[in-house]
Amino acid sequence: AAGELVDVLERLRRVVAAHPDRLAVVAPDEELSFAELEERVAGVAARLWRAGVRRGSRVGVCLPRSAELPVALLAVWHLGAAFVALDPSYPPRRLHDVAADAGADVVYTTRPDLTCPDLTCPDLTCPERGGPGFVREGRGWPAGVAVVTPSPEVVPTAPQVPRVAVCGLDVAYVLYTSGSTGRPKGVAISRGGVNMLLAGLERAGVFPAEPGRVGWNASVAFDASVQQWIRICRGDTVVLLSDELRADPVALAAFVRDQELTALDVTPSHWAALRALRGSYRSLLLMMGGEPVPAGMWRELAEGDGPPAVNLYGPSECTVDATVGRIEGGASHIGRPLPGVRAYVLDERLRPAEEGELFLA
Repeated sequence: AAGELVDVLERLRRVVAAHPDRLAVVAPDEELSFAELEERVAGVAARLWRAGVRRGSRVGVCLPRSAELPVALLAVWHLGAAFVALDPSYPPRRLHDVAADAGADVVYTTRPDLTCPDLTCPDLTCPERGGPGFVREGRGWPAGVAVVTPSPEVVPTAPQVPRVAVCGLDVAYVLYTSGSTGRPKGVAISRGGVNMLLAGLERAGVFPAEPGRVGWNASVAFDASVQQWIRICRGDTVVLLSDELRADPVALAAFVRDQELTALDVTPSHWAALRALRGSYRSLLLMMGGEPVPAGMWRELAEGDGPPAVNLYGPSECTVDATVGRIEGGASHIGRPLPGVRAYVLDERLRPAEEGELFLA
């Protein structure tokens, strides 16, 4: 039951107390133990607190794939706030629009001087604005948003930052999807949803009891990233893949072996580029999601021509995953609901049916 769930940050505190020297984060720029992670999170939380972040605030997080990224996400949660996922590789205008639409109070970023085309003129090439082709550069973050940049300074939490009480209905993050119309739409996910996701994947056997080394492959602005990096909170070591690695199948294969990763999230299309090297992945659990698994790929994985694999399905609104199925035998499928989730196939009159639409609860 949802009432029995332990909040992700409480779980993290227990891990820090029990295993302070265990590696929590391996990033391209540095490594952090759980004790070091806790100290860094406290410092960033204190800076955000001074910038006005409180329970219920929304904080845009726009950082490269470095150790500072999980630190910042956890610091936002430490204050009872919600993060707005901003991938710095996205066009400046999209970053501005997402921050504005989500109602971000603060943006924590390495790009404080983000610029994008003038946001007031509907015709960016009108002669009145300087002639054909003229585009005036302006500040890219919305007016009124406080911009905070990372600092090497570590600031203790007490007395500036008290521990904030949260409930399961508090918003944990806002993530933007393409939407069925192609226009980005924001999905607000609760802390309770995150807690249920973590516990559900454990209870379904997707996350093993023993801590492992998990590859963080997805963009922070893609919902699958949540199920990857929150594994820090259960004691796993999260290994960030650089943008260069994510684009180079040969280098990524070597990285998976060298880092002894035990779990890697990929879309089927990404695995299609990696599977020529499938013999190197025997110690890995492959977590497929984001797209349907093609029949041929399913057969290959089911017949053991690759690592053990699971197929995860769910819309962003249901906190990343709603169902899970082992990729083995027979035809492809999305498996069964995670603990805490119910799934129904209903006809147009909302009656149970052999064929129809999938409803999730």
